[in-house]
Amino acid sequence: MPIKPRTPRQIFFSVLALLTLLFLGSTSYTLWRLHNEALERIAANSDLYAQIFATHLEQTFNAVQLTLEQLDAHATNEDLLRALENAPYLRSLSRLDGQGKISASSNPANLGQAIDQSAFLPATTLPGRFLRAAPPWIGRDFNAGRLSTAKQPAAANDLLLLPVLRHSDSPATAGSFLAAINPDYFLNYYEQHRGHPKNTVDILRYDNRRLLSTHPEHLPGSMNERAPDAATLSQYSSGRFNNEQDDSQEMLGSFAEARETPFFVSMQIDKKEAMASWQHEAWHSIATTLFLLLTTFAASSLYFFRYERMTRQRAADIEQIRLHHSALSAAANAIIITDKNGRIEWANPAFCRMTAYALSEVLGRTPGQLQNAGHQPKAFYQRLWSTILSGQVWRGEILNRRRDGSLYSEDQTITPVLDEGGEIRHFIAVKQDISERKEAERRVNTLSHQLINVQERARRRLAGELHDRTSPNLAALSIHLEDTIARLNANDTTDLALHLEDARALIEDTTASIRDISNDLRPPILDYAGLCPALTSHLQAFTRRTGVRAQLHCNDDARLPPAQESVLFRIVQEALTNCAKHAQASRIDVYLARQPAQIELRIEDDGAGFALEELGQDSQNIGLGILTVRDLTEFSGGSCHIDSRPGRGTLLRITLPLEGEPA
Repeated sequence: MPIKPRTPRQIFFSVLALLTLLFLGSTSYTLWRLHNEALERIAANSDLYAQIFATHLEQTFNAVQLTLEQLDAHATNEDLLRALENAPYLRSLSRLDGQGKISASSNPANLGQAIDQSAFLPATTLPGRFLRAAPPWIGRDFNAGRLSTAKQPAAANDLLLLPVLRHSDSPATAGSFLAAINPDYFLNYYEQHRGHPKNTVDILRYDNRRLLSTHPEHLPGSMNERAPDAATLSQYSSGRFNNEQDDSQEMLGSFAEARETPFFVSMQIDKKEAMASWQHEAWHSIATTLFLLLTTFAASSLYFFRYERMTRQRAADIEQIRLHHSALSAAANAIIITDKNGRIEWANPAFCRMTAYALSEVLGRTPGQLQNAGHQPKAFYQRLWSTILSGQVWRGEILNRRRDGSLYSEDQTITPVLDEGGEIRHFIAVKQDISERKEAERRVNTLSHQLINVQERARRRLAGELHDRTSPNLAALSIHLEDTIARLNANDTTDLALHLEDARALIEDTTASIRDISNDLRPPILDYAGLCPALTSHLQAFTRRTGVRAQLHCNDDARLPPAQESVLFRIVQEALTNCAKHAQASRIDVYLARQPAQIELRIEDDGAGFALEELGQDSQNIGLGILTVRDLTEFSGGSCHIDSRPGRGTLLRITLPLEGEPA
C-alpha cells in the first residue's frame, strides 16, 4: 500500500511542533544557565561584602590597638578621657590592676569594677601584647552591665558594649587596658552598606560566639547555630557556606577573617530577594518565547538581540563588581607618622616595601635623610614646610630615592596633627609610587602619535585608491556624456546606443571598484562569520588578483572579541598589500593560533626580504606597510616581531592578549 503523502498542513504542524520543542528546550537551558549565573553573582557579592566589612572591622580595631598602645602604663582618668575624644567607636577606656579591677577609667563610675578575664579570647598563654575580646556585655558601660552567656544572651533591644582587652605578657604587670567598644558604630555602618534590608551581617569570635548581628533574632552573646561552625572558622580565613545550588537554602553566606583580630565577619544574602530580578527576567523570557512561537520565525532575531544585550550587561555588571573589589583590595599606600621635627615614629609595611628600608632603619630618622634624591631645590622644601607648619595640608609630587639608590616618582599628601591647644604634634604622610603611571602616560602619548600616523597613512592610501581606480572612469564617462549631449543637440543619433553602452560599462566598472575598496575597508563576512572565514575569503581574492599563492592555517575558528578580529584582519590586509607591492613572493602562509591567554598571528613569505636597519627610512617605501602593522599591534596592547634579510623572505609574528567577550 503506497504511503500517503503528507499534506502541507501536516508538514506545517510537524515543523511547528519541532520548532516548539526546540524553543522550549533552548529556553529551559537558557533559564537554567541564567539561574546559575545569578546565584554565582549573588555569591560573589556575598564574598565582596564579607571582605569589605572584615576590612572595616580590621581597620577599626587597628585604630583601637594604636590608641591603647599610645597610652601610658599608669594613665590617669584624665589621660583616658582625652584618648577617648577622637574615637567615636569607643564608649570608655579603663586601666586594670594586677587583680583585674578597674583602677582608672574615662568613666569614673567604672572604678573598682572587677573584670573576669577568663571569657576573653585568645588565651593568655600567647606571648606579647595583643587584643583579646569577650562576649558582649549587656549595659552601656562596665559599671552597670553584665557579661552575656550562651544560655543568657542579650535581648534584641538591650544596650550592649564589646569588651576588648590589651595587656602585657604577665597579667600582673601594670598597663593592662580595657576598651568598651560601641557596637552601634558597626551596626550603623552595616545597615548603610549591607545592600538589601533582609541581608544579615554577623560578627563572630573564633569560638563561634556571636558578638553583633543586624538580624533581630540573632542575639548577641549566643552561639552561632548556622554555618560557618567553629571548626570551619579555625581552618579557613575566608570562604562560603550554604550551597548556592541548594534551592532549600534561604540564605547564601560568606565569611572573612578580620586579620590580626579574634573576629570573623559573616555575610548572608537573602536568596529570595536577590533572585527576584532573575525571576522577573525568567517570566519575561518565557513570554518572549511564546510571542515568537505565535508570530513568525524571523521575530526570533529580536529575542536573540535582547538576550545578547542582557549577556553584555551582565558581563559589564560582573566586571564593575570586580573592578570595585580590586580597587578596595589594592588600597595599600605607604603611610608614615613623624613628630613635629619630621623624625619618623611609625611606618607601615607598604612604606618599607616601597623604599626597601627595614622599619628599624627608618625610626628616628627624617624622610629627607632616607629619601632625598637631590632633585628638588631648597625653595621647594621651604614651601613644603611653610605649608604644613601653618596647619595646612600639602599635596604634591616628589622624586625620591630608595635604599638601593634607585629613583622613583612619589605622590605625597602630608597632613598636620594638632593637639588640644592647636599646636602641631605630628605629621601624617601618605605616599604612592607613581613611576609606572608616569611611564604609562608617556607610552600613551607615544602610541597616540603612532595611531595618528597610522590613520593618516590609511587616508592617503584610500585617497590614492579612489583616485587611481575611479578618476579615469569618471573622466571617460564625462567625455562620453558630453559627446552624447552634443549629438542629441545636433539630432545626430548615429552610434548613440554604443556611446550609452560604453557609459553604462564605465559606471559598472566604477561601481565594482568602489565595492572592492569598501570590501577592503570592512568586509561584511568579518561581522557575521568571524575572522577565519574573512581571512580565507580575503586570501582567495588576493591570490586571484595577484597570482601569489596565499593560504591560511587556523587551529581554532572560534570567534574572538570584535575589536581584536578587526585589528588582526587589518594587520593581515596591510601585510599582504605590502608583500604584493615589494616582496616579489610566490607564496604567503598565514598562521593563526589561539592560546589560553593570547592570540598569535604569523605571516611568512618567500620574497626578496629587506635589511631591518633600513625599515622606516624615507627612501624605503617598503617599510610603510610593516610600520603600520607594528603600530596597530602596539596600540592594541600586543607585540610585533619582524625577521627579514635580503633574499631570505620576511616573517611577521604578532601576539595580542585575549581581552573582552567573544563576538
